[in-house]
Amino acid sequence: MPKKIAKKPAHVPNGAGDVGGLLYPFLQNNFSRGVLIALVPGVAACVIARAPQFHLGKILGQDLPISFDAISLILGAPPYFLVITWLLLRSAQRSKGPAGMWSPSDIVVLRGLVVLLGLTALFLLAQFFLVLAPVGTCDRRPHFELLWTLSLQMLQAEHCMSSAAEINKTGWYYVQPVILQAWLNIIFVALSLRILWRAWQTWTSKLGAT
Repeated sequence: MPKKIAKKPAHVPNGAGDVGGLLYPFLQNNFSRGVLIALVPGVAACVIARAPQFHLGKILGQDLPISFDAISLILGAPPYFLVITWLLLRSAQRSKGPAGMWSPSDIVVLRGLVVLLGLTALFLLAQFFLVLAPVGTCDRRPHFELLWTLSLQMLQAEHCMSSAAEINKTGWYYVQPVILQAWLNIIFVALSLRILWRAWQTWTSKLGAT
């Protein structure tokens, strides 16, 4: 008598993996998978921002073409979050996730991950004013005056923690004038949070969740 082959639940796509797996259903949906991927460099950047002796040379086991240090990660974070949240919004708009795949607890966990992603953007924005400074001005932190002081000089960014001596030798330069970069950082992060919230609403609306 031929053996019966167990059928997959109708809501589990081909190649979705074990429905009892640790990361199910987070890896079976473009939006949730994108949030997980975005968090890896985001959280790593937060750690490195406060521990500048470390460098980010790999993401998910893949070597990066250049190694990012605390200065470059802080300066590059706002545009990164703007791009990544726009991609998440696009993923949410294209995402197909039947409600049967997601339990209420799964949705709560994903909501927490989305909030964490937003917090990483805010944390790295704060580091722009708290731990970075134009060379030779670390003793006058925090540098909120960058928001209203106009200077046309080429200024190199310096990380003000004692363990950053090595990366300060090759630190990136601020965009000139620095007041422009300071305000663009705030605008980029604010837009990122708005887009992230819209992406979350778009995704949950497809699940019939709130």
